[in-house]
Amino acid sequence: SSQQEVKIKSQVDGRKTILFLIEEGTRVQKGTILVELDRAALNDQLEEAKISVDNAEAAFIREREQLSITRNKSLSDVEQSKQEVKFSKMDFENYKRGQYPQDLQVAKNTIILAEEELKRAEDKLDWSKKLAEEGFLTRSELESDHLEVKRKRLNLELAHSKLNLLEAFIYKRQIEKLESEMYQAEQALLRAEKNALADTIRAEASLRAKESEWQRQLKKMQAIEQQIENCTIRAPRDGMVIYATSVNKRPWGNQAPLEVGQEVRERQDLIFLPTNTGMKVQLKIDEADLKRVRTGMAARVRVNALG
Repeated sequence: SSQQEVKIKSQVDGRKTILFLIEEGTRVQKGTILVELDRAALNDQLEEAKISVDNAEAAFIREREQLSITRNKSLSDVEQSKQEVKFSKMDFENYKRGQYPQDLQVAKNTIILAEEELKRAEDKLDWSKKLAEEGFLTRSELESDHLEVKRKRLNLELAHSKLNLLEAFIYKRQIEKLESEMYQAEQALLRAEKNALADTIRAEASLRAKESEWQRQLKKMQAIEQQIENCTIRAPRDGMVIYATSVNKRPWGNQAPLEVGQEVRERQDLIFLPTNTGMKVQLKIDEADLKRVRTGMAARVRVNALG
């Protein structure tokens, strides 16, 4: 037998039918096709795998776009919430340092004007009383001046009431309202930031899952392509074709010779490819002749047949 030989095995999953088989005893060169296995079922699987790859890739691309949309929306929501916080603080400062001092000054000025108008009305009434005593003013005219004093006094009381209302109720209520709006805006910002983070994490996780599925389908397709490629068995080196069924004959039963149409299983030995770089001789010596054999003795070998 050859000292150097290569065992050619089926590298295709399951069982496949031989469509082409090179003739035994053929001397071949590296790359010569030795066996062709039926690939029809694998071709069908490959078409389905390509569809799965395309669908998985499309889902990955959609999820990548969705991640971009999610990030932009999250950024927009957070920025809007920050603006709301900013505006609520501005509203608070504007009222406390701007609007309220103005309203307070207006209320105080109204009181000052009301006091001055009341004073003028009272002075006019005093003068009207003197004129009426002297007969220069009618009773109805005097009554009109009395009513004007009452009107001005009511205006002054109303101005004082508005000032008290502003200081004791409106200011406190507005301050509490604006403080609440600031708090609510700050809480909305916290929620927006948390939601943005959670949405982004979910979108990134979904993208990774879609990418993983795409890669899984791609590897599955590539594995089928490799199986299809394995259906064509080529000689890995120069040598002579010997069928494995011719060498590995079982001592029991009949073993079908390797031939076209036969089904072969994965990892099954198909062909031995010995080279002519050297041969190994196996011989048997009778026990009676052992004493006559010494190491280094010359031997003559005659080959009657090769097989």
